[in-house]
Amino acid sequence: MTEEKKKIFIGIPCYGEVAPEVLQDYIRFSYHLGRRYQEYDFILGIKTKSEQFRARNAIVEGAYQTGCQYLLMLDDDHILDIDDTKGQSDRYEFLRRLLIHDKDVIGALYYQRGGNCHPVVMHEAERGGYRFLRDDEITHGLQKVDVTGGGCMLIKMAVFDKLSSPWFEAEKEYGTDVQICKKAKAVGFEVWCDTSIEIGHAVQQRNIVTGKNRHLFTRLEDNRPESMSISREVSKIMEEYRNDAMEYLGIDNLTDVTNLALTYGAHKERFGEFLDKDEYYRSSGKSYLARQIVIHSPAIEHRFCQWIYQSLKRDLPGYGLDFGCGSAPLTFEYARSGHILHFVDIDGATPYEFLKWRAKKYGLDGTYARFHWPDPMSCDYVIMLDSTEHLEDWKGVLLRCKSVLKPLGIVISNFMLNEDKNNNEHVFMDKPEFLKFMATIGLYPINTVVFQRREDIL
Repeated sequence: MTEEKKKIFIGIPCYGEVAPEVLQDYIRFSYHLGRRYQEYDFILGIKTKSEQFRARNAIVEGAYQTGCQYLLMLDDDHILDIDDTKGQSDRYEFLRRLLIHDKDVIGALYYQRGGNCHPVVMHEAERGGYRFLRDDEITHGLQKVDVTGGGCMLIKMAVFDKLSSPWFEAEKEYGTDVQICKKAKAVGFEVWCDTSIEIGHAVQQRNIVTGKNRHLFTRLEDNRPESMSISREVSKIMEEYRNDAMEYLGIDNLTDVTNLALTYGAHKERFGEFLDKDEYYRSSGKSYLARQIVIHSPAIEHRFCQWIYQSLKRDLPGYGLDFGCGSAPLTFEYARSGHILHFVDIDGATPYEFLKWRAKKYGLDGTYARFHWPDPMSCDYVIMLDSTEHLEDWKGVLLRCKSVLKPLGIVISNFMLNEDKNNNEHVFMDKPEFLKFMATIGLYPINTVVFQRREDIL
């Protein structure tokens, strides 16, 4: 006799129109289950037009009625294949990984769709209630938690056997995910999250929140200019920057700029020959600036720059540091708008010398554009773009950058988004160590790219 297959009930509360991307993704997931999970039987239950707690109670009842051993709860606004591989990656194997862990209650990592886009994983707070985990507390592995997000949660039906019905209640104090995790823990079960598994959260059509892009859906200030306008403005800034840089280089056509930028590759191969890395960057000459012109082409959509531009207000007084600024195509615009910007980089490197020349051209040198470190606790913000990975003494630099921030000032860094581990100029790429150190020195991770000076977390 063959052993009876275990059954998994997939329950989806559904409250309205579902984005086509979600429908397509879930259909592909279903096809994958049929082909790759043949040792299990699956029952699908979609509960529509109910309050959330009623829908989830109905889903549990459905799992009982069909004799299932597991309940996988998925919300109607998630994307499993966040790489959009059309089902060709192993993203749909997340369920197998959750099953192998053999935990009572276990979830996967995803982020909120609004606010600060926190990771939906919680610990009990010391003063009562629950708090979201900080980025430095996410291990990107299997970790015990107090609450895992209900948008993707695998629960053994044995858990419900020890809980009285109704299992979910109206959300007067806590959401349904907090409720079920709290109840499960109260009767001796454990709650886990495999934070190496990440799924997306659909904001609207073609917008999926993940750990790598969630900063794009948050704002440092409550201003919301039209994205089309922001795109055009940033493109115009890059065009003016390119014209000034070509004037500085004495080049009047883009073909020559591109050819000069390509010669940087030969210089890059010599990186290991230089004990003094500052001298390496100085000796790159004009090719270094030409390369930055190409990278910041106005024809390219600079989404990160657009996010900074719409989040960090230029029309209010501001005092900042741009560390590792290079030719500073975006932050130079803030100096032109009246912010006092301290630009710090390697004296003698062509992009930095161009920036000094440009500040003089527009009458900003020594007033709104300054080329030395600011005083301690004087800055509202510190910008660190494409710089941390180049630093051997990255800890020392981060400590100094923190020292110039006012309390509650912020650091904006794209280090956590950098995936270029094969670049020989990138001498530091340890992201968990980076997050741990930032928390240690009191720079609280608001999201993947924004860190706030908060002495209360030390």
